[in-house]
Amino acid sequence: MLVTYGEYKKLGYSGAERRHFCRLEVMAAQAVNKFTFGRVCRENMTAANRRGVCELVEHFRDAKLKGRLTGFNNEGYSESYAAPEKENVRVSEIMAMYFTAEQLYRGA
Repeated sequence: MLVTYGEYKKLGYSGAERRHFCRLEVMAAQAVNKFTFGRVCRENMTAANRRGVCELVEHFRDAKLKGRLTGFNNEGYSESYAAPEKENVRVSEIMAMYFTAEQLYRGA
């Protein structure tokens, strides 16, 4: 676990309920692991990294609750949903904002 529920709340986040937090945090941790190739762990995280994990938790929470609905028309009733690529772009944006280039792109 990269961020506990207590840390999440202490940093000012409140979107995820305690009962859903563990699942959402695991999703966020897996995204961090994927983008950093396992270089980031709880012991070497910065304050910015912790905020990034919290932002990912919020993102995954919103994506699950809203069903990725991007458009709605009532007259002829139509719904539009985000393509998975757009969801990946948002995760990439969060990672770039809260994690350093060395954490993300360091060579082998």
